[in-house]
Amino acid sequence: MTHDEFTAYKQNEAKVARELAATLTPATAAKLLEDSRKERHSSLYARDVEDLRGVATLIEMGDTGNAFEIASQLDTAVRDVIPLAVWVYLGGDLVHG
Repeated sequence: MTHDEFTAYKQNEAKVARELAATLTPATAAKLLEDSRKERHSSLYARDVEDLRGVATLIEMGDTGNAFEIASQLDTAVRDVIPLAVWVYLGGDLVHG
């Protein structure tokens, strides 16, 4: 993949994430995070699983500010489990696009 192809891919990924984030509700955002967590459960430590469950619970309760704050402080590998659309939903900025 060339640099230009990679840039185009990331721009499209960001566009799709923004579009999806605009349709999310607290319940659907929390479910999207939980589904992603379950897919990667076997590669996470128990504490990381609990942290992600806590973030999902805060999202479901509508407490996006605290959810974003806690999620932002997780290890990089754990933050990578959170779908881009959920980050956008929580108010995170995107680097690409």
